[in-house]
Amino acid sequence: MKAIILAAGTGSRLYPYTKDKPKCLVELKGMSLLERQLKVLKGQDINDVTIIAGYLANMLVLPEVKLRINDRYRTTNMVWTLFSAEEDLVGECIIAYGDIVYSLDILSK
Repeated sequence: MKAIILAAGTGSRLYPYTKDKPKCLVELKGMSLLERQLKVLKGQDINDVTIIAGYLANMLVLPEVKLRINDRYRTTNMVWTLFSAEEDLVGECIIAYGDIVYSLDILSK
């Protein structure tokens, strides 16, 4: 199983928190939304993770994930962002937004 995390948007509704970082790097109780999500995925042995970035994509270069870029993130939507990873959409796949918080219990269900 693999996971694709859509994280290309500018997070304008969370400004000023997103002024200098992608929305998925905004912290909640000392941990970024992305860190939380990666931890939950690893808790279910999902280690094949691709992040599709756009806004400040250079901040999402992580050794444990593949990074794809939606260069048109300012003028497109989540569907276009997902198509930026079209070649990864093979087999069982979890598709998640980069700005959501969920628990291991929710993922396992």
